[in-house]
Amino acid sequence: MNANDKLCKRLAQLLTDTPVAEWQKNSRAVAANLLSRLDVVGREEFDAHCEMLSQAVTQVAKLEEKIRQLEKMNEDKIKH
Repeated sequence: MNANDKLCKRLAQLLTDTPVAEWQKNSRAVAANLLSRLDVVGREEFDAHCEMLSQAVTQVAKLEEKIRQLEKMNEDKIKH
């Protein structure tokens, strides 16, 4: 282990023994507790829902176009 590694290791050890480390640990626990109370989803679930929504929007657009075509066909039949 060289001098830089020893220094980094010692600094890391000093930081874990300070009030800052305790504050970080406590603030993470508080944040985790608050987030668990919120109605949130993970990134993967969010992305999956976005993909399903995109597919639904595409399907609705296709169905709307099909309805327009059928209505036009019906109007043409009524006229003749």
